[in-house]
Amino acid sequence: MRRSHAGNYYEPLSQNPNEIEDENERLADELKDKIHVLKSLSIDIGNEVKYQDKVLREVDDDLERTGGFLGNTMNRVLRLSRV
Repeated sequence: MRRSHAGNYYEPLSQNPNEIEDENERLADELKDKIHVLKSLSIDIGNEVKYQDKVLREVDDDLERTGGFLGNTMNRVLRLSRV
């Protein structure tokens, strides 16, 4: 028996239920392994995003402090230029 789907043909391995069950188990194990890899990758991406967010917040804080320092310095230069 052949079934056509988008030009691909599927032909069952056999009519033996044990062989079909074994194939299903093998495919389920492969799927479980792929899901485990994707879960690990997602967790790693989440950790990296948290780390990058922390770094960006620190850079933002540093820029704010630098801006304040630069503003104070400019005010002092302006006062000195008036004298």
